[in-house]
Amino acid sequence: MTHPFARSIALLVRGLWRVVDSRRRRRFMRNIKSFLRGRSDYEQLYAAYVRHLAYYFVEEIHLRWIRPRRISEDCEFVNPELLDAHLAAGHKVLVTAAHQGNLDWVWLALCLRYPEADMAMVGRRFSVGWIDRHLAAMRERFGKRQIMDHLFGRQMLRRQSTPDILCFVTDLWPVGRNISDAPTDFLAGQIVFYDTLPRVAARFGLHIVFLEVERRDYGRFRVRFSDMCPPPASEDLERVQAAYVAQVEHSIRQNPGSWMFWRWVGRWKARR
Repeated sequence: MTHPFARSIALLVRGLWRVVDSRRRRRFMRNIKSFLRGRSDYEQLYAAYVRHLAYYFVEEIHLRWIRPRRISEDCEFVNPELLDAHLAAGHKVLVTAAHQGNLDWVWLALCLRYPEADMAMVGRRFSVGWIDRHLAAMRERFGKRQIMDHLFGRQMLRRQSTPDILCFVTDLWPVGRNISDAPTDFLAGQIVFYDTLPRVAARFGLHIVFLEVERRDYGRFRVRFSDMCPPPASEDLERVQAAYVAQVEHSIRQNPGSWMFWRWVGRWKARR
């Protein structure tokens, strides 16, 4: 068993969470029954979800000090040769995913795997000083950069070159406020989905690679890469956006208990 002390703390947090979580539990059940219709394992999904959140919050603290070797060993890249081939060919890559597992853990494992690459990730500002400082120190501990969402356009346009790898995830907290007016099919309903990702890939000439992140235990993940598309042309943005939404939906259906935003999905502009 890896990280036994931290895992024990996470299990304690999980137990306390379930005791005080009745109101949010009702919201979770309403959302998951609406968006994952026809299942019979909602209680098991809720248990997996609470376990994931408890693990995630302890991991976010733990990651700032955990030994690099443990970060690398406990994040298994199933087919890293796909990303290796992109970098060997000189491609600039936008790495994206659904908010599943712990993307900060995956980010740090990528930083350790590609120490010579120019890498940056887009982070969301929480406007709570100590949280923002902790996340910045954790995400930049191996010398790679975090770009805050509200500064993304300015900083990227000011740079002389595009990063070799840009980690950019937009399934709930995107960069910018531009939203497509047309709803798109997502899970069992329709929502208005942020369309930032294909525009960023087109603007900066980035190949899009999707990650499916499977949580195996506390601090243990399995990551699979898949190519989405080369840098899109302006006329292909809608098609790329549809492919991205489909990838996010597929990833969530594969591992619904580890998707971060079941509590908030009902706040999206849903049309059912």
